[in-house]
Parts: sequence; structure tokens; C-alpha cells
Amino acid sequence: MGKQLRTPFTPVHARARRAYGRVPQPWLVLVAVFVAATGSVQDGTSRLTAASGAEPLAETREADADKPDLSPLPLGDPTKGISPQRIEEIKRDLARRVVEDQAVRTDKGRRTDMSKVDEENAAALRTLVQEIGWIDAERFGREAAAHAFLIVQHSGDLRLMQAALPLIEKEMKQGIGNPQEYAMLYDRLQLMLGKKQRYGSQVGVGPLGNAVVLPLEDRSKVEQFRKEIGLFSLAMYLEMIEKFQGSKVRFADEEEKPAPPK
Repeated sequence: MGKQLRTPFTPVHARARRAYGRVPQPWLVLVAVFVAATGSVQDGTSRLTAASGAEPLAETREADADKPDLSPLPLGDPTKGISPQRIEEIKRDLARRVVEDQAVRTDKGRRTDMSKVDEENAAALRTLVQEIGWIDAERFGREAAAHAFLIVQHSGDLRLMQAALPLIEKEMKQGIGNPQEYAMLYDRLQLMLGKKQRYGSQVGVGPLGNAVVLPLEDRSKVEQFRKEIGLFSLAMYLEMIEKFQGSKVRFADEEEKPAPPK
């Protein structure tokens, strides 16, 4: 089986989360803005040379073995019966994990624990959804679904993110999901795959330490894209960020190059 590819993310607006408490409510996720950490999504396995145009069979097999599996993670059957007691246990565990997720982001003394907590949370969620399917609002309630979103958003796990995205989108279209959660996961996944974001939810740090909206698919249509999924305007979103940060948010095409987070 191929190697798991994980790209970490670093939060830049812990002040916003502190202002609203340690466990974010679904409608408060809008202020949870994140920055892609250094590094890019690469498989690093191709070793074909211009001279030969081919590799020895053994090397090809080795390269295939090292190549990360980027396919969506297979999920369990959500129609399988699950007891009310197990549902409550899962809800409590997710809530506990989100408290930890926020603690390592808001407590400066615990910042070094962030990667460990994110990995543990992602591993637990990955195992769980492979058994029982995605944590949907219908079975587990809206709060638990929001907790699962936050864990997958911080996981950096491309396979888990790709598996969750269509189900989060489905609930959004049914009117029981949060458009902001869908937009944030969609945008982050696109950036991790080396593409551009659509909804402008992902904000990085510019050369002078200012906030920068990471590259957009189409800046002229971003407000239209947001309106189509029932999301408030990007202008309002950036205004909230500016109030917390105390400086103007710029766009990537106005900057030479967004700097990696510290």
C-alpha cells in the first residue's frame, strides 16, 4: 500500500477562537482561518531519465510502492445499525478531541503538541469512518458533524479529506450542512492538490506579515461562487479577519509571493 501523504496547516487567528471559547460552534467556524505550511503536494517517485525514458522493472516497482495513495478513503456502510449508546460515545469522543484540537492552538505552551494531536485525531476519525461511514448530521447531530469537519480540516490527510468532501457537500445542499465548512474543506483540498481555491476561505501570510488571500480560481467570480452555495460575501469574511488581525487583508495577485507561516 502506498505511503500516506500528510500536509500540515498552521492557524493564524487563534485570537478569534479564544474569543468564542475552545469548542467552536458550527456558525463560528467562519473565523477559523488557516495557512498552508511550507512544502508542496508531490509524490517524489518519478525517476525516469531523459536518456532512457524507462526504468528497470525493480526500480519501477519500488517507485510504485513509495508513491502515496491519493484516492479517496473508502468509507464504511452508513446504513449498518449502530446503537444509541455507541452514537453517544462517538459524540463525546469527538467533542473531547475538538477541545484538544483548540487547546493546542490557543495555549502557547502547547503549540508543540499540535502535530501530535492532529495526527491522533485524524487516525481515530479515519478508523471510525472506515467502520461506520462519515459522521453525518442525520445520525449524529449537527454538532458532531461540525466536530468531524474540524478534525478532517486539520488532518492534512488528502484521502480522508477527499472522502469527506462530497458528503459534506451533500448535507449542505440538503440544507442541513454548513456552507462555510464545505467551502473551507474544498479550498484547502484544492490548494493541497496544487490548484487554486474557489471561495477565498484560505488566507496566508504575506512577505510583510500581512494576511493574504491565497490564489483564487477566478477573483472576478468569487462572490458569485460564494452566493451560489449560500455563503456570505468574501468582503464581509475579510472584514472580520481584519478586525481580529488589525490590518488589511490583501490578495495573492497583489503580492509578490505569500511567505510560509512561522
